[in-house]
Amino acid sequence: MRPVRLVMSAFGSYAGKTEIDFRDVQHGLFLITGDTGAGKTTVFDAVTYALYDQTSGGKRDGNMMRSQYASEETDTYVEYTFSYREEVYTVRRNPEYMRLGKRKYADGSPRYVKESPKVELILPDGSVYRGKKRETDQKIVEIMGMDADQFTQTAMIAQGDFLKLLHAESKDRKRIFSKIFQTRLYFRVQEELKRRAGVLYGQLEDNQKAAKQEMERVEFAGDDLLQDTYTEKWKRLKGCEIVPYEDVLETLQEILKAGNSLEQEMKKQTEALQKDLDELNGRKKEGETVNRLFDAFDQILGRERELDETKEECGSWEAKLKTAQRAEKVRVREERLDQSRKTAGKTREDIEDMARRADILRVQEKECRKIKLRQEEELARQEEVCNPELVRLNDALPQYEQLEQLRARYAKEQKAQRKREREQEKQKKKLDELTKEREDVRRIREEYALSPGKVEGLLMKAEQQTARSGELEKLNGQWEMAAQEERECQARGRQAEKDQKLYLDAFQSYEERYQAFLAEQAGILAGQLKIGSPCPVCGSCEHPHVRKLTEGAPTQQEVEAWKKKRDQAEARREQSVAKLHEQTARCKAGLEAFAREYERVMQENMPYQDTASKYEEVKMRIQTAKEENERAVREARAELEKAEKEAKQFREAAEAEQRIKEELHSLEQSYEQAGIEYNEFLIELKRLESEIRLKEEKLPLPSQEQARERMDEIRKLLETARTAYDEAEKKERRSIEDLRKLEGRKNSSEEALAQQEEEVKVCRGAYEEELTQQGFAAENAYRTGRLLPEDMAELERRIEDFHTRALEVSGRKKSLKEQLEGKERADLVRLGESIREVLQKQKKAQEEYVRLYSTNQRNKEVRSRLKHFLEKSGDLQKQYELTGNLSRTANGNLSGTVKMDFETYVQRQYFKQIIRAANKRLVQMTSGEFILQCREVKNLASQGQAGLDLDVYHMAGDSVRDVRTLSGGEAFMASLSMALGLADIVQNTAGAIHLDTMFVDEGFGSLDDTARGQAIRILTDLADGNRLVGIISHVNELKEQIDRKLVVTRTDKGSLVKWA
Repeated sequence: MRPVRLVMSAFGSYAGKTEIDFRDVQHGLFLITGDTGAGKTTVFDAVTYALYDQTSGGKRDGNMMRSQYASEETDTYVEYTFSYREEVYTVRRNPEYMRLGKRKYADGSPRYVKESPKVELILPDGSVYRGKKRETDQKIVEIMGMDADQFTQTAMIAQGDFLKLLHAESKDRKRIFSKIFQTRLYFRVQEELKRRAGVLYGQLEDNQKAAKQEMERVEFAGDDLLQDTYTEKWKRLKGCEIVPYEDVLETLQEILKAGNSLEQEMKKQTEALQKDLDELNGRKKEGETVNRLFDAFDQILGRERELDETKEECGSWEAKLKTAQRAEKVRVREERLDQSRKTAGKTREDIEDMARRADILRVQEKECRKIKLRQEEELARQEEVCNPELVRLNDALPQYEQLEQLRARYAKEQKAQRKREREQEKQKKKLDELTKEREDVRRIREEYALSPGKVEGLLMKAEQQTARSGELEKLNGQWEMAAQEERECQARGRQAEKDQKLYLDAFQSYEERYQAFLAEQAGILAGQLKIGSPCPVCGSCEHPHVRKLTEGAPTQQEVEAWKKKRDQAEARREQSVAKLHEQTARCKAGLEAFAREYERVMQENMPYQDTASKYEEVKMRIQTAKEENERAVREARAELEKAEKEAKQFREAAEAEQRIKEELHSLEQSYEQAGIEYNEFLIELKRLESEIRLKEEKLPLPSQEQARERMDEIRKLLETARTAYDEAEKKERRSIEDLRKLEGRKNSSEEALAQQEEEVKVCRGAYEEELTQQGFAAENAYRTGRLLPEDMAELERRIEDFHTRALEVSGRKKSLKEQLEGKERADLVRLGESIREVLQKQKKAQEEYVRLYSTNQRNKEVRSRLKHFLEKSGDLQKQYELTGNLSRTANGNLSGTVKMDFETYVQRQYFKQIIRAANKRLVQMTSGEFILQCREVKNLASQGQAGLDLDVYHMAGDSVRDVRTLSGGEAFMASLSMALGLADIVQNTAGAIHLDTMFVDEGFGSLDDTARGQAIRILTDLADGNRLVGIISHVNELKEQIDRKLVVTRTDKGSLVKWA
């Protein structure tokens, strides 16, 4: 990166737009010189701010760099043009600040608006990079090949940062190198190994606990001798701290073998009893069948007697149904006669109604004719009166237009007169105000004449306190994160305990249901039996006494569901424990990182007591420091704000005095001219007033508007009379038409009535004829024989039902006689007693078989799960041994070794390269007196973080001492060499970065003439290789040694800069 042009506007101590052209200084050494506080460092700040949105020292951000000398109209921004790899780029950036708005408030006071931060990047082809602020910042980092931390450690060494790298402790260098060389990856490797080792150890412990819980489930089936054989041995195996999986599986296999033998013997005994039971059940079933046939024959004889009693009643139902069917045919003819009578009666009523309505319409027609004649006479009268007046008003309309023009001109002139009066009054008032204001600003300028000199010192103090606030706020945020991690760890612990309890509950529930399910095996198998299919236990195809399930007994699906719940609970428990171990490792790492930051910011050791009191004390200390610093910030800002206001008032007063003087002269001339123009307007107004009065006297009405209104009233009167006449004529025609239509409908209805009366006579004859044909002597006999449709349907149903039952009883009686021929009733009581005796024996045998079966199944399941735990334990042990060793090695926790972790080991290689590069220049500066060296591993401390410690080796005395023992001049030379060495290594390792330019701020004042000359020669040699090196210093001797100088001069209106 090589600078081409730098533009600063209202930035730092530069009030207006200041431009520095670097095109004539593209290589070699140049000096930025000037008085203290003139704004030398601001030049470096502007370069760093344009590129990375922060200043070179990192203590001030862009929002604090608005110039106190700038006017309100001047924009604040930095525009930096630079070349990189022979390509030219331009960055323009402005901070957030308050500027004067283009519009003012309603009362005329100035309005301030917030200017939001922006950045613009112009690419070598002249196009603007399209992206938001964050994306543009990232693009600049991509072009430069390094971020702000790398830039300020290599290309721009800020004032006071020389000794930072030289005197830093190992842990501080580790933090610096982590950002520059991006070695955070290796730290994450360390933490990940530590976390994985913790998780694997927890999983091993959980696997042992789960295996011991499974061993508790084992039961011993059979007699007391068998139980005594294995109980003592199994108890001894359960007492082992580490489960001996091989012995446990072998012993459990022997227990299963003995249990299976007992189970098979009990199964044979159960099958023999079942065979006897099947034989008795077959005899009982046959007897029950015969007895049911005898009972059915007795029921059929009873039903036959009931049908004989109902036979006579059925005959009367059939006779009544036939009479009703004949009456139904007559009813059809009767309904047609009634309908024709109703139609004729309705037509007579319509004819009478139309006759009444025709009389009313004749009266209405005469009344409408009279109204039409009256409206015709009224229309003629209105036309005779209104037409002459309408003509007169229409002829006068043009004269009204002339009058309106005169009035409008008069009103306009009158308005202009009033405006001039107000302007004269304002000018007079403004003259008085300006005179008073001139006296006020003179007094203010004299009172605040010394204020501008106070501002810069107070500004530096406020910036230091603000930077401290940012660090404390960041530390407080880290404390909150560490406390949150601790709370999360406790929550994970509670969740793990909860999941363990849920697992034990699910385990117990499953065991209870599993035992109940096994106890109900006989009932479950019996529920699946089918007649003719063999029993899976005894093989019998007859099942007379099926075992019933106990109420509430669990099904196989329920048992499997609870087993699934138990497995799910176990999986959740294992997952919770793994998360707990992971969170514990993360919490520990977060606490260590916070402790390091706490010690750096607070400059004290972090308290280490119990967890609760530790966090409370740390919180209280941070809060106290924040409150004290915030109080200091408020006081510094108050003093600064007061001084800035006074300085601003001083500048504004000087500017205002000159402005008021110019305004007073201009306003006095304007006031005199306005008086002359006002008198001319009064004469013109009087002339217009006389001309308007003459026009008004000649017109019939005062205004054109009134004349037009009168014309509209006349037209409306004529239109109303004409509308009333048309409406009366329409009503007359409508009444005549309605009367003619009504008389036509009446004549048609009279013709239809004659036809309907003839139809009534025809229907009456057909009805009487049908009565005779159906055999009814009179109309009363017909009405007596009629039935409702639902009554007729009910009679038909009863008759059909009777004949169906009679046929069914006859056929069933014949069939039963044939089946019972030669048979007698069976004795079922004696057979039932025999079956119950055998069934009781069979039940006891079945229960014992189920108990043996359930015990063996449980033990099989336990053996299967223990085998799974054995396989899992072996895999976990191998992983833990490998990961644990890697974690201890990477985190520097191997016993008897130096506490050097993986990240420090990698950084140590970079550190040695930096020292070698630094010593090449340090030997020249010190004439070979001493060099720097990385402390040997054997000499590193075994406590705390180590590995990046720095020593000084004296060549003449062959002795080694700590780097902090160097004098001020020696320390500066060593620091400068370290900075140049760091720049070399970063350039070689950070993607072939081209560091064409280096800036160095102060530090040369501590050197004697010889050392300073050596340092300048080193920098000159560095610049001769086509590099550009800029130095900031107020040391007078450097002005003589360096030809090219950028001189910064401080004035009351801001800083000025020029090449010399």
